[in-house]
Amino acid sequence: MNTYWISFVKEGQGNVGVCIVDAEDEKAAIAKTLDLGINPGGEAALFKMPNDEPEAMAEVNVLGRDRLIPWQELESLGYKKEKDLDEESPGFSEYINNHPDVSRVCEKHNKQD
Repeated sequence: MNTYWISFVKEGQGNVGVCIVDAEDEKAAIAKTLDLGINPGGEAALFKMPNDEPEAMAEVNVLGRDRLIPWQELESLGYKKEKDLDEESPGFSEYINNHPDVSRVCEKHNKQD
């Protein structure tokens, strides 16, 4: 079982929230968010969390699984948007986009089959 951090972005709105779910793979993770009614739509970026890193799992446990976490809540906790991180750490977006544990699902395919 894998833990996925899924960030949702809608055109014209930006980041509309994050879900953290446990699933076998990316397709099952998206399906789970849809089944739970916590998928706000838009493009989805999925990051397979490192289950063997206590710090990462502590972060997951604080935020909680199987719920839509609004961007405002994340921002109040000190999280930053990718574009803002890139200003502080040039190349961060490229690093994320090329990371082997990150995949993206376009808005058209972020839905039940």
